[in-house]
Amino acid sequence: MGHWAPNDPFFEPNPRKDRFGRELARLEAALQHAQALRQADEPILLIMHYPPFTSDGQPTAYTALIARYQPTMCLYGHLHHDREWLLAKQGLYEGVRYDLVAADFLQMTPRLVWQVPATRFK
Repeated sequence: MGHWAPNDPFFEPNPRKDRFGRELARLEAALQHAQALRQADEPILLIMHYPPFTSDGQPTAYTALIARYQPTMCLYGHLHHDREWLLAKQGLYEGVRYDLVAADFLQMTPRLVWQVPATRFK
């Protein structure tokens, strides 16, 4: 699986493909772009399919990169089973709010993650 970090217990290196490195570079490019487009104190919501933590809840190079850029929050999914949900990190970590929003975890119930001020659309 490409989403497992090198420090994950399930990580299996593949010298021909460095998916983790490629995805880390893409994440950094996206965060740099978001910072460049950000105006004043606008929030930056980072949405990732895969969790940025290891399968046992440890930080990774993803979380270090996220901490460096300090988006307002990071939403992530992919986790489908109760055991994974118990180990999933949520809440504030290194100044960034993390929320697991996998559809299975939320039982297909929508969750409000950010309230956009009405004045923004006037």
